[in-house]
Amino acid sequence: TSKQKWLIQQGVGDIYNEDQTWTYIGQIKPRHDIAIPVEMTSEFSSQVFCFLPLPIISNLPALINGHFVLNDYRRELWKQTTPDAADTKSKWNDNLIDAISSSYADFLMHSLKTDCIDRDHLNVSLGNYYKLFPDVLSDKLEGTWLKLALNVYQKLCTHNAAVLAVLKMSKSDVIPLECIESNLVAHVEWCKLKYSAECLKKPYFLKPDHTHHTKCIVSSQESGGIKPPSIMNMKQVFDIIGMTITCAPLKIIYSFHKAAADMNLPTTTACDVFKHYAASSSQVLPKDCTFPCKIEDTKFKSIGAFKHLLWYILEDHIEGHHRCFVDSCCGLP
Repeated sequence: TSKQKWLIQQGVGDIYNEDQTWTYIGQIKPRHDIAIPVEMTSEFSSQVFCFLPLPIISNLPALINGHFVLNDYRRELWKQTTPDAADTKSKWNDNLIDAISSSYADFLMHSLKTDCIDRDHLNVSLGNYYKLFPDVLSDKLEGTWLKLALNVYQKLCTHNAAVLAVLKMSKSDVIPLECIESNLVAHVEWCKLKYSAECLKKPYFLKPDHTHHTKCIVSSQESGGIKPPSIMNMKQVFDIIGMTITCAPLKIIYSFHKAAADMNLPTTTACDVFKHYAASSSQVLPKDCTFPCKIEDTKFKSIGAFKHLLWYILEDHIEGHHRCFVDSCCGLP
């Protein structure tokens, strides 16, 4: 026999709507449970329970148990078959699904969020955490369970949950994943979903492919032999200009968008990178800087790092997609 560890969230009623009325089964508040294995395996089956197992698979990354109202054969959740506005059974189930989504969102805010991890556990720990998020982009998730999953994202947004992981070696240094040495311990800072547009500390998601910068914007001879910036190069440049990069997968953005959540999660587009540099450029300069100054005295340290930044933000301008660089470059170092 093998042992398996589980994370369990239990709830009674709706933790985010304590005034919810429950009118079908007397005046009691329904109980519900969410259980997720600490280590997800291919054999996991997302079965639904009403105290006993039901022949229902939710396709959520969790087992769901709830005090549901079932049909006469006890094989499905009760479904309204007539236009009866007073169908308290359906209302009960709808409210319970909403309550479970509240508990699920609360579960994501507090589970597996370690603060200090070494490299050996880094990918596993953060990977396991983001696997807990429902995959609303999957075609397998539908009906009642898709509704539950979308509600989870909406409630995370409503409560401005701190669920975006950022790796740091100290309180001030952002660490690219590839730069962490095996003998070092990384501090994980958890950022909220929503910040003001002017906030320089808001987290950015990496674009899907930073290696798309392959067009020869300038010749190799003109660029001094500098190649188009790789993912590694750009992460270091983002660190230099003070951009906070989250380790959360990009599909988190798409999931919130599908849930129609009221938020704008920024990505490292060329235009947004330039706007951030324009707002924070003074931070890369030495104290009491006077112009002209040597690039070695700035946080760039070398002309190569600055060329990577220019290469990146110039691409959209040259392709004609954006004009923010031309419109706003005056006065910037």
